[in-house]
Amino acid sequence: MSSSNPETGGPIKPYRRKPREEGILTIERPCLLTHYCFSMRLSVLLLILLNTGIKAQLDAWSPVSIPQEEGWKGGKGFGWYRACVTVPAEWKGSRLLLMVEAISDVDEAFFNGHKIGANGSMPPLYGNPSSSVRRPFVIEPDQIHFGESNLIAWRVFSKSERGGILKGPVHLSRVDDAIDLSGTWLFRRGDVPGWARWGDDRESEIRTFNRRAGAQRAGHRGIIPADKPWRRRMLATVSKHFEGNKNPYARADDKGDPTPAAEAQARFQVGRDLLVETVLSEPLVRQPLYLDFDERGRLWVVQYIQYPNPAGLEVLTWDKHLRKVFDQVPPPPPFTSPEHERFRGQDKITIHEDTNGDGVFDTHKTFLDGLNMVTSLAHGEGGVWVLHPPYLLFFPDRNGDDIPDGNPVIHLSGFNLEDTHSISNSLKFGPDGWLYGCTGSTVTARVRVHLDPKAPRHAFLGQNIWRYHPGLARFELFAEGGWNNFGVDFDDQGRLYSGTNGTQQAVHFVQGGYYQKHFGKHGPHTNSYSFGHFFGMPIQGEKTRLVHQWLRYSSGALPGLQDRLVGPSSLGNKIHAIRMEKNGSTFKTVEEEKPLLTNDKWFRPVHCAVGPDGAIYVADFYDARITHVDPRDNWDRSNGRVHRIRSKGAHPGKPRDLTALSSKALVALLADPNQWTRRTARRLLSQQRDASATALLLQTLDNTSDPQLALEAFFALRAGGMLRPPMVARALRHPDPFVRSAAIRSAGDLENLARDEVLTLLRELCAHEQHPEVVSQLTSSAQLIAATQAKLMIVELAQRGEFENDPFIPQQLWWAMESLVTRAPKLAAELLDYSGFWEAPLFERALRERIGRRYMAERSPGSLLMCARLLGKAAGTRHLDSLIRGMEKALEGTSLDPVPGELDAALADIWENHRVTDDLIRFSLRLKSPQALAAARPLLRNAGTPTAQRLAFIKALGELADAPSEQVFLALFSNAQEDTKIRLAALSALRRYAGIEIPKVILAHYPKLEGALRQTAQSLLAARPGWALQLLEAVEQGTIDATSIGLDSVLLMGTYADERTQTLISRHWGTLRKPDKEKARRILEIKAVLSAATPAGNAGDGRRLFASKCAHCHKFGSQGRDIGPDLTGYEMKNLDYLIPAIVDPNLGIREGYELATLTLRPRDNAAAAILTGFLLDADERTVTIRDLAGNRTVVARTDLAGESRAAVSVMPEGLLDGMSKTDIRSLIAYLQAGD
Repeated sequence: MSSSNPETGGPIKPYRRKPREEGILTIERPCLLTHYCFSMRLSVLLLILLNTGIKAQLDAWSPVSIPQEEGWKGGKGFGWYRACVTVPAEWKGSRLLLMVEAISDVDEAFFNGHKIGANGSMPPLYGNPSSSVRRPFVIEPDQIHFGESNLIAWRVFSKSERGGILKGPVHLSRVDDAIDLSGTWLFRRGDVPGWARWGDDRESEIRTFNRRAGAQRAGHRGIIPADKPWRRRMLATVSKHFEGNKNPYARADDKGDPTPAAEAQARFQVGRDLLVETVLSEPLVRQPLYLDFDERGRLWVVQYIQYPNPAGLEVLTWDKHLRKVFDQVPPPPPFTSPEHERFRGQDKITIHEDTNGDGVFDTHKTFLDGLNMVTSLAHGEGGVWVLHPPYLLFFPDRNGDDIPDGNPVIHLSGFNLEDTHSISNSLKFGPDGWLYGCTGSTVTARVRVHLDPKAPRHAFLGQNIWRYHPGLARFELFAEGGWNNFGVDFDDQGRLYSGTNGTQQAVHFVQGGYYQKHFGKHGPHTNSYSFGHFFGMPIQGEKTRLVHQWLRYSSGALPGLQDRLVGPSSLGNKIHAIRMEKNGSTFKTVEEEKPLLTNDKWFRPVHCAVGPDGAIYVADFYDARITHVDPRDNWDRSNGRVHRIRSKGAHPGKPRDLTALSSKALVALLADPNQWTRRTARRLLSQQRDASATALLLQTLDNTSDPQLALEAFFALRAGGMLRPPMVARALRHPDPFVRSAAIRSAGDLENLARDEVLTLLRELCAHEQHPEVVSQLTSSAQLIAATQAKLMIVELAQRGEFENDPFIPQQLWWAMESLVTRAPKLAAELLDYSGFWEAPLFERALRERIGRRYMAERSPGSLLMCARLLGKAAGTRHLDSLIRGMEKALEGTSLDPVPGELDAALADIWENHRVTDDLIRFSLRLKSPQALAAARPLLRNAGTPTAQRLAFIKALGELADAPSEQVFLALFSNAQEDTKIRLAALSALRRYAGIEIPKVILAHYPKLEGALRQTAQSLLAARPGWALQLLEAVEQGTIDATSIGLDSVLLMGTYADERTQTLISRHWGTLRKPDKEKARRILEIKAVLSAATPAGNAGDGRRLFASKCAHCHKFGSQGRDIGPDLTGYEMKNLDYLIPAIVDPNLGIREGYELATLTLRPRDNAAAAILTGFLLDADERTVTIRDLAGNRTVVARTDLAGESRAAVSVMPEGLLDGMSKTDIRSLIAYLQAGD
């Protein structure tokens, strides 16, 4: 290839780090000319806001003694504490805990400017701490200046007259010792963010603190013993929670002994024309977690033997989910130095080779051993990449002798280890040359890029897909959410799939996507304004709760599995296969015949890989236990297997060694039918980066008769850093949609490719592209590309009304617009000032309401000014109501106080000069507008007002807890002639009130209530101890029939400590909980009823039984209600799980279904209202709770006075006791057959 070729630009060099440069683009359309006056006004406002508080930072601080039991003087508000404390140099590497006994009311702490934790949430999103027992704040070693002075800054907000750090001990602690922080601190009322950080002259600040605080300053008592009794109490409390745990997946004593490998193989059931062989077993492999084949066709196995407890670390504390706080961050391997020997674990990476092609792995060697929580590996760049949380490591092996050339290079660190069943896993090179991995649900991270000292830490909570570019030393999140992710795999077109624990099953992850997660337990997305998320691909057939990983098979050697997603289920002891069907820019799936299953409960498949022979290889953890949720260490660790699923007619052969092939030969292999061969050849080509390879790949890229071959060539060019803008432009014009899609992603990922003709073509594709997956990628790339280009892309994409019903594209367009608002607020404001943009079809479908919600949700002065401007622009147009609905959603459960003048004026103008709509009234109610209150109450009372409008007013007034509306709600509920929907809404609204008349009125009407009205009345009365007693007294007096009260409500009332309540429950319902021995006996009886020797049940009859007995709370398939856990996807065929869960519901309460109680702040002199039920969602502003009748209530955190949770099931025991043996068999038959 000539060095003057304009497409290559000379010798090929890999991508390397370089400063980011924003391109400057001119808006081409005259109608999109910049509105300079608007932008300048916004810029001046932002400048003023950024400078607010600088003067306050210079104000004096006062010395105070900490802890101070009496708190500060002067009432509620903010206060800051600061202290400078030296951490001993000999503590280097230790993880520290900042501990205190009591602070009033909420607080957050900073260490050397790093936020290290919060307890409760601050105004304007105030929320009390969720636990009465404080957890310590963890300080990572990289945040600490060992041997030097460190700044501790504590921000406190109190809503009472007694605020501050009230009760010690106050310690900076490690395992055996601690620094006593009691003594003199500096204190200042007020709130300035800069107080969290060091100023410009750190040494001067240290001297000032020492002088002002004096000899009794914080830390003057020196090193003291750590408070180990507190830690032991915490550990014991959680351990006690698991005493008697009968979860079958945590037990190792009820599944018999392990079956020898040959016998276990005979128990396998395989799909049509398939054969399974156990190719490796103990002692060669133990607890295999991950498989990979190198370019020589050898099998590499990650053996996760150390799981679940990292070697050398001490657990300081944990929570009920067993998320641990360790004493320190472990060093990276190798652990050869004397001080690191204790970190040497049992994990290893082994290599297995079939040297003669007979299908038997006959040589075995260890590449690395003594590892400590290694989860996966990937080959490339002359060595082996190893994911060894908290590190991503590269072990160079330039000569390929299977001996590392030296110590590993640390590329990333900060993947935390709180829960080793969900730590970062599944390392794999993507077709774009990035290394991909995923993280599970119950860990956190602060990822550091070691090769770029200036790179910021990347912090996130819970599950995601991440990626790292070795050449650019760049880390980023590819997608967020997904429940509990395990497994990363790509199909031939470059789509990414992962497995998950949850009924999502198979997840198709798109770049920049946000996916479902358990927000209450796992934390929010990193973007507070995502306003929507995706789920797993819809599935027809069995909805299995846990499949670890999905690979899309495309190697041809297993015809029945071609183009199927294949995935292992360790809970179900089987391998799944699902067919994908197009669904716009994504897919839906259909369950097909399982390739492999067994009745051996020790079979625990966790990972699959395609081999050089086209067979599927399965990593089998082989253990009686599989769940992580139990502190007992009863793991087997001595067993493990690898199985091969192949076609019956296939014959073994020696794997091809691709290492010595020429570029020409490797390019030819891009057309090979085997996916391992194609991808390995592509990887080797990308690493060679020679001019001859580039020329061959460019020729192949022009191939239109074999689009997949052209795509493979583009992937190789991209992964090798060989692309130039002209090449990307060629790919953007390619007839194959997936080549175009890959080119679009390249331009979005790398700014040096998004230039010249590429930018023009991107905009043309936004306007004219017809393939939905390509349009989906355009919306993804618009989130990342330079803001000026993103603005132009968004304008064109918003015109694409034909995609308004696509499952992904409208939501992705919002994420692109939100990215523009965040990255370039001036450009976003210019775009929103253009009237033509408001007329675009997808602006109405996807953006309009979310725009209002986004700016209102931020609640900064600048964003509220934008709200006023947007209302002014939309006034008198069809856009106004939708925009207002978005703003109202941002205030759901809360209000805005005070209302800025500009916003108040904009609303006043609408009230005076435009039609007053329901949406305007509801939004104005949120702002406590007297006009809106005056308008809403009469409309609510008037039976002639449309029902939908009255329901909306009830919701809005109820969430405001508008005092005069309490009597209106009581009157509506009491009117038997009123529409049932209105009565039910009014009754639900009363949940926010505590008036003494409420239970009296409800009880008076209770005997005549039916259906949802009775269920809601019962739920409301049972949710508060005082009202529950009145309900029970009515039962005692005979005015209410005890049989009308559901056992779930009785069980809830049974949690109250009141003696009279307990007496009445015992009198009318007897004993609610049976002794453990009786339940154990009943479990055996039910299993006998369901034994193989008894007649089978009738699934149709079982469906009717489920409708009458279970569907009130549980959803199963298409039947039932979402109050208790959705039972779809649970292991219904595993009687060891199913029967104990029915007979003894308290055995294992599913996460998120602990009974929660919210206490609301009393208004004026009224009593506090109480809400009881299950927490559905929680964010920084609101908490959503659903009661036992299924009613949903959103509460502002500012209205919360307290929150508590109890691990108590309100599912009644004895559900099966009233059924005949035939009914029991039929119910179980239905559950096992699926809906």
